[in-house]
Amino acid sequence: FMAWAFTWQVLAKPPASGQNHLTLNEQKAFLQKMRKQLEPIKQLKANFKQVRNISAFQDKLVSHGIFYFQFPDKMRWEVTKPFKSLIIFGGKAAKKYRFKNGSWREKKFTGADFMKSIMEDILLWTKGDFSKTDHLYSITVFKNHIITLKPKNIDASSFISSISLSIERKTMHIRKVRIVDPGKDTVTISFTNLSTAKFKQNKLFKEPPQ
Repeated sequence: FMAWAFTWQVLAKPPASGQNHLTLNEQKAFLQKMRKQLEPIKQLKANFKQVRNISAFQDKLVSHGIFYFQFPDKMRWEVTKPFKSLIIFGGKAAKKYRFKNGSWREKKFTGADFMKSIMEDILLWTKGDFSKTDHLYSITVFKNHIITLKPKNIDASSFISSISLSIERKTMHIRKVRIVDPGKDTVTISFTNLSTAKFKQNKLFKEPPQ
């Protein structure tokens, strides 16, 4: 999702291939445990730090923000600094906004349909559900609790080479994500202050945003 990448990468290096991954039976058990533990969650909120590395430049692009998930199909992804931007996903479409002159303004962007598809996948993975996307990605679980997904579809692989999810051992929540595109550019997102406590949602997913 590099152009629209709201934007993800794991701070830890991706695991080396070979003996470090779980066996098929171990992987199945791990994913079942993750889904069972996360399935009851209805809402999710966290702060995030995003670091984007572009191979053509030496500088890193860093942004901070907050996201809200309302399962099964609502997401608000808000960048708060160094600028203000927003993506709202309401199940049917993903829309992007930029805060300018005191108000949110919708911004057109390429890859909206593909982004919608990825957001649907993210919502599933956040609940520990990989069963509905296993026809789209080859999945490998490593012993250090990192899940790596590689697109099977040629169209998807033109946007993404791999996605790595770093899983917290105790809670089974996704704490870090790493996305690599075909040009070797990467986006890293790390999550902090994660909470499953109920939050007021009446305005969070409203369009136009408030």
